[in-house]
Amino acid sequence: MSLNASERETVILGSDAEDLITIWTAQRATITRLRGNPSARETESGFYGTSAWAKFEMPANLLSFRSGRIRLTDEQRQARADLMRRNRERRS
Repeated sequence: MSLNASERETVILGSDAEDLITIWTAQRATITRLRGNPSARETESGFYGTSAWAKFEMPANLLSFRSGRIRLTDEQRQARADLMRRNRERRS
């Protein structure tokens, strides 16, 4: 038995009193990203059926919730393009 999509989650534990946070995840992309992060230290890992999971520790001050990606609808993309075009015309 393995975890279904809604069961593959990431849990972040920390408090104001601690300098480290603990991250437990069963999301493959998150595991890969944390394994590539030199600030994250893998403390445990294993499998639940065929689903991989891992536990990490890292300094709390390095946690960031920015994904680096912005997903826009076609309408939002067009609105931003129109705004940029108007701003360029205004500067000229």
